Parts: sequence; C-alpha cells; structure tokens
Amino acid sequence: MTQAVRRRVLALWAVFAAALLLLALPAAGYASSGSVGSVAPVAPAANDAYDRMASYTADIVVDPDGGATFTETIDYRFGTSGGRKHGIIRNIVTRQAVADSEDGSYRYYALDLESVRSPTGASATTKVTDGSDGASEIRIGDAKTYVDGYAQTYVLTYHLANIVNPIDASAGGAASNGAATAELFYNVFKSDPIPKDAVKITVKGPAAVTQVKCVRGNSDPGTPCATATAGATATFAVDNLLGNENLTIDNQFPRTAFGALQPDIRVAGSAVSSGQAKVLTSLALAGGVGIPLVAAGVMGALVASRGRDEWYAGLTPGLTPGSSAGSSPPGAGPNGIPAPVVKGRRPTIAVQFNPPPGV
Repeated sequence: MTQAVRRRVLALWAVFAAALLLLALPAAGYASSGSVGSVAPVAPAANDAYDRMASYTADIVVDPDGGATFTETIDYRFGTSGGRKHGIIRNIVTRQAVADSEDGSYRYYALDLESVRSPTGASATTKVTDGSDGASEIRIGDAKTYVDGYAQTYVLTYHLANIVNPIDASAGGAASNGAATAELFYNVFKSDPIPKDAVKITVKGPAAVTQVKCVRGNSDPGTPCATATAGATATFAVDNLLGNENLTIDNQFPRTAFGALQPDIRVAGSAVSSGQAKVLTSLALAGGVGIPLVAAGVMGALVASRGRDEWYAGLTPGLTPGSSAGSSPPGAGPNGIPAPVVKGRRPTIAVQFNPPPGV
C-alpha cells in the first residue's frame, strides 16, 4: 500500500468516526420546567445528569379585586442528559376544574405576563402559548442560542385574574367565627416533571390569612407540607418535591377584605365565560327572530318605493317630455316645464283628441 493510498484510508476512517459521534449526540432543546402530563412521580437525580430546580421561590400578592400577582425566582440546574438547552419551559395553571360540575365547567385565570429576566445573563426571550392539562406554557430562551453555564436563574412576574373565590358560611368554607370567607386555592405545580430541591411560597393579601392548608402528592388527600403558617404573610415550604408531584396551597381571608368577587367560570370547550355565553345566546335568539322581520320590512319598503313602474306625471299619453316643444330641455313637458317622475300611484289620465305624431 502506497503512502497516498494509506492517507486516503485514514481520512475515510476519520470521516466515518466523526459521523458516528454526531449520531450519538442527543438533540438540543428546551428544558421542560412545567410540561404537563399523566406520568408517575420520579425522584431527583443523585448526580448532575438531569435537570432540576435547586430552589423555587414564589411571592404571591392578592388584590382586593380577586386577582393575584406572582413573582417567581427559579434557580435552575441544567443536566448533561439531553444535550445542550436553549432555556426552560414553565407551565402556569390557568384552568382549574369546578368541583361536582356536570358540564365540565372550570375556573379560568387570565394570564398577564408582566416581565421575565435572568440575573445570571441567560436569554429571557419568551413565548406564551396555550398548553395542555389546564396550563399556559411560557417558553423562556432563544431558539438560536444555547444556555451558557450549568446554573441559571430566572425571575418571572405575572398576574392571574379572578383567582380568589367567594365562599358563603353555609357552603362549608367559613372561618372559625362562622363568617363568609374568600379563598385562594391554587395548584402551584401540576404534573411538572422537574424535581425541586426546595420550594418556598409566601402569600399576602388585603387582610391577614386566617387559615391555611398545603398538600403535596397526586392522591387525595395528599401529604401535608413541611410548613404551612397563617398570618399577615402566610408561608409554605416543602423539600425534595418529586418530578410530576403536585403542590396545592389553600388560603382563607375575611370576605370583607374584598370587593365584588366574580370567578370566571367557563364551560368545557368554550372560550368565553358563562355570563358572556348567556349574553351571546340571548343575542343569537333575538337575532334569529328579529333579523328576518327586519329584512321583510326593508324589502317591503324597497318594493313600495322602487319596485313599481315609473311614469311622467301630467303628460298626455303618447307624448314624451319635451316632444311638443323642440326648444324644451329633455324631461320638460309641452310648456317647457319639467315633467316630474313618480312611481307607484295611479296617474291622472290626460285625454288626447288628435292622433299621435306619425299616425
């Protein structure tokens, strides 16, 4: 084998080895920090091969009108498994089922994403889409740029409307004094596949939180959180939340601390609230009856005013306007006076004693 042939063989082996290496590399993408689905919980990885949240902190401020502003700080660790990432995905629960609903009704919380930033310099480019399982998907990162570094921090601020529910004393949601309450019952995480080493949540409102409850897990009633404390600022904490393990908090306030609370209740498959649906239904029924009547009236008016023969008023039969006076302008009668055009009414018949011209 000559030296030139040997060089060619070595070059072919090098190309072949490089192709095998490229095929073995995993595809790069986004790290899902909120993808939803019906999958079993998984324990946090013992090494850095898999993504995880080293910490998750949420400060929730409840408005007197029943909305709430969330400020989330996510300390994220990108694992080596799955290749390089462009960013993370955070799914925010914006639809929660109404208990004992026969028509599939659900509460809808309109999402207003106010800001997303990264103190560690990661891309904060965002895209919000309607996800599955009652969530809105926030995709954070640049599709053309990979995340630089193993650890990144993301800070999200968003508002959810109509998240507080009014509860009457007779409905079993009363505080210890028997008064009506207002309740913030929310799934902070639902079917989120990313494990979380530490989760801390605070809740403030227009009045102190009188009662709290916090459960983790996917079964009813679930397991109590490590910390759930009421007060001027309610606090919740849980450690080692597993991937796909749900986390739910419940806060009760005095009803008098809020104004008119009107939860946005929608029917499954509908994009409008139940109140809007009633209005639209009434308009549709009114339109179904009223539109044909209006159309019939308009057609009758058109027939009466435009749908009948035209004739020249006061003109002797057989003559045309201006025919007896050559100097008269078109449209003028025998005396040079314009002959008016009328429609519909029976004309006054003028008698002509002489034959028409040319007869």
